[in-house]
Amino acid sequence: MTNNMPYPVKLVAALIAAIVVGLVIYLVAALHVYIIAAVVWLISAIFG
Repeated sequence: MTNNMPYPVKLVAALIAAIVVGLVIYLVAALHVYIIAAVVWLISAIFG
């Protein structure tokens, strides 16, 4: 990224980067919950 970009462009780029990172973290967390639920369901199906 070049240093001669205008300030609003830097602001928008930082905002987009923050949104993307937040979405990735949210998706990983959501999938983590689903994976745990699937494992718990499998264990209960086997032993229950």
